[in-house]
Amino acid sequence: MAARAVVGTWPCRTIVAHFLSLKGGGGVVPKKPENSGKTWTSHDVAELKKELKQNTPTRVIGLHLERSASAVQQKTNELGLSTKPVNRPPRSPKRK
Repeated sequence: MAARAVVGTWPCRTIVAHFLSLKGGGGVVPKKPENSGKTWTSHDVAELKKELKQNTPTRVIGLHLERSASAVQQKTNELGLSTKPVNRPPRSPKRK
């Protein structure tokens, strides 16, 4: 019971840091895309429009343009474009 009381008094950060150190030195921090924070060029916008016409997923467009998926989504909203797939047939009803 005494050990439980000692563990219970540890600050939460200490416990988290302890477990992260057991897993190899800490959590993995995702790498920022290379174009993060840079302005969009006319070439980037043209590439974005081309890939949207090809029904390319937002995440894949972001990888091609070296930007995050949320940056791609934000730019499409600014341009008044949609990221919803076009030229796809509607879902057919499930067969029984």
